[in-house]
Amino acid sequence: MKQKSLSLILLRGLKGNCPNCGLGKIFKNWFVLNKRCSHCGCEFQSREDDTYFFMYMSTGFLTGLFIVAMFFVFPQDFRFAKLVLLFASVGMFLLTHPFRKGLAIAIDYFIEEKSDYPKRRQGG
Repeated sequence: MKQKSLSLILLRGLKGNCPNCGLGKIFKNWFVLNKRCSHCGCEFQSREDDTYFFMYMSTGFLTGLFIVAMFFVFPQDFRFAKLVLLFASVGMFLLTHPFRKGLAIAIDYFIEEKSDYPKRRQGG
């Protein structure tokens, strides 16, 4: 069987598609994972625990962007600036969640495909 490239797997995850076949959807809705791919049976929910590190790191990266931005923006009204920062940061985390989670699922899939450990069941 031909190995899939990392870029293909990551692109599929970013689009919210199954990293294995690219046809099934990873998410039921914006926040809820499907249990498995409807096309090839690749498991998603069993991978969710393996994605926490990537999710924490990407959240830390986004937080870092906001912190760096605070060094360059000097608002006149700090109360208003705090509200803008609050809504911008919450909005950024909510809007990027499925993309970050899809990437995390894809990275976990890629690592598992390269490892010598037994694979998670597909199909069935």
